[in-house]
Amino acid sequence: MLRRYEAIGDDRPPDYLRAVAEFYRSHLCRRAPWPPEVTYSLEPLSLPKYGTRNGANEFSLLGTIRHVDLTDRLHEISVPTLVTCGPYDEVAPAGARSIRDPLPGAALVAFPESSPTAFWDDREGDLRWGRDHLAPHPRSERRPRRARRPAVGPRPRGARAGFRGSTRGRRTLR
Repeated sequence: MLRRYEAIGDDRPPDYLRAVAEFYRSHLCRRAPWPPEVTYSLEPLSLPKYGTRNGANEFSLLGTIRHVDLTDRLHEISVPTLVTCGPYDEVAPAGARSIRDPLPGAALVAFPESSPTAFWDDREGDLRWGRDHLAPHPRSERRPRRARRPAVGPRPRGARAGFRGSTRGRRTLR
């Protein structure tokens, strides 16, 4: 049914949308109810960007990334990396291994009941594995933290909307 609608370029019929929603409940995030962040990412506000990049859904990449393959550049990643997968993930363990193998020092964890969102499906397990993987690496091997800007007080009276005042008299976009 999904392929039939995709073949004619129609991704809006109610039965098609119900099938997509069911797929997402099984293969995007298995936690019920979905966390607000998952719901937000699927709201119509996010769809124009997602649709341009991916296409209508996860089944068939028809957007601008359909020909992008950066596999041969994975070895350039130089920070500790944890690759995850699960039985309900779109990336099978063999695919996850092909991502992990070129990454120096990377680890692979297969979560037993997880979709691609192990950080929601098995939050405690995901955090534990992440901490355990990063623990032996000194912070200097990780991505450097960006310096935090000092907090700026309330906007000065008369400041234009869309700008905030700074202690140095300069204005920066919000």
